[in-house]
Amino acid sequence: MDSFEFHQMLNDVLSADRAPTIRELDDIRSRVAAVGFDPLAVARVGRRATGLQWQGRILTGSEHLNVEMAHYLRHVVAAEEWPPQTTVADYVSSLRSTIMNPTGPVLIDVVPGWPRLTFFGQSGSFQGVGGGDWILVAFDVNYRYWTTGYQPVLAPEAHRQRVTGGNSRWLYKVGN
Repeated sequence: MDSFEFHQMLNDVLSADRAPTIRELDDIRSRVAAVGFDPLAVARVGRRATGLQWQGRILTGSEHLNVEMAHYLRHVVAAEEWPPQTTVADYVSSLRSTIMNPTGPVLIDVVPGWPRLTFFGQSGSFQGVGGGDWILVAFDVNYRYWTTGYQPVLAPEAHRQRVTGGNSRWLYKVGN
């Protein structure tokens, strides 16, 4: 299945009120896991990582870094959601593992005109002192990249209710 066919299938699954087949769900997980954060995008360090010492300097909130690095600094280093020895590669690997987990819940919601897939997996050994029991990875269907990866305080169903106001549906959830 080429990229066009994949996105056509994905949009069909997302726009229809049906669960994907096992094969479609496997394709979705594989493709999304392979994508990662946009390698060309930059993001502000933001207040969460302001003041961190990084590569020989103190970061300011207005500095821009590669989006993957910005998320790593916010969630792994500043918020300590992952254990202290976690590298950038470990962080990204944990996000990929979350997406690829065949029993991990997958949520679809539409933020006005922007469909988003949210993958959940238990944090297990990836849980740091500031982390939660779950890892969440969000993928913007139109943008075609991950938009965040962190450990939410809320479990998947509570997250769905609070963040989307229930305006979402499970694309996959154990027991569906």
